This record gives sequence, structure tokens and C-alpha cells, in this order.
Amino acid sequence: MIVIRSEYCPQNHHCPSLRVCPAGAIKQDGVKAPYIDQKKCTDCGLCVQSCRVFQQVATLSPVNK
Repeated sequence: MIVIRSEYCPQNHHCPSLRVCPAGAIKQDGVKAPYIDQKKCTDCGLCVQSCRVFQQVATLSPVNK
């Protein structure tokens, strides 16, 4: 799962990382910090490599008993 660390984003320009996402999962409203459409995100990590605003985090799956 990719999360946004908005404290690292200057929020004063259009996010150049929008173009690096092959799934089109990075969205932005105006010049605010970008956000991830988790339904489209494939967790490829290209955005993480492009900017420190994006952070890949592990997700826990439920344990089947």
C-alpha cells in the first residue's frame, strides 16, 4: 500500500509524479498534496522512487483460522 506523507510536499505546484504511475492511481486537486486511488494502485513502487512524498507500507492481511 502506498501512503502520502503530505508534510514533505510543498503543495505549490502540480505534482510531477502523476505521470510516473502506469495505473493512473495518483490524483491531485489543484496544487494540494497528491493522493492515491487505492482501487487503481498496483503497488508497483514507481511513485516511491520518484518522490519522498510517497511511502510504501506493509499491509496486514487477516489470519484465517
